[in-house]
Amino acid sequence: DMSAFTAREGPTAMTPSDRRDTGKTAAPASAMGAVSNIPLEYGGGHVSAISSKGKWMVLLAAFLGWMFDGLEMGIFPLVARPALENLLGAMDPATLARQVQKWHGIIDALFLLGAASGGLIFGWFGDRIGRVKAMSISILVYSLFTGLCYFAQSPLQIGLLRFISAIGMGGEWSLGVALV
Repeated sequence: DMSAFTAREGPTAMTPSDRRDTGKTAAPASAMGAVSNIPLEYGGGHVSAISSKGKWMVLLAAFLGWMFDGLEMGIFPLVARPALENLLGAMDPATLARQVQKWHGIIDALFLLGAASGGLIFGWFGDRIGRVKAMSISILVYSLFTGLCYFAQSPLQIGLLRFISAIGMGGEWSLGVALV
């Protein structure tokens, strides 16, 4: 089990005096090459290998998040036109079509700006509190504000809610890539 091995940063194993101080065992020099291929988590001056199960769980979580992001991005254009037509109310068909097209463009632009902002915000946040906690918060933000779109009473409200939900989605994308 490679997760039991610890080493100082660098290519050499711990010295016997280090083992007395920490109570940890050092990896044999031949095993150090194998350990260096495993993603490492830093803490307290030592590095430890992440378990194989942990790596698969991170990959699964990122995959499911990206899959649902893609599903939502595919569904929104299908429901946007009828929703905008309903919110904009009764007007002549030509004016309604122009208004729907205008608001659809604004909402899409806000979504893209939110996603880019979310990558920056949650990337910074992940460095401060940890990537797993930050990713959990980003998923909560994305899910909550996507759900709140149901209650929107105007195209502007949809745009603002989509902007905030995209901040969560952008955080999920960036943190998921960093974790995988």
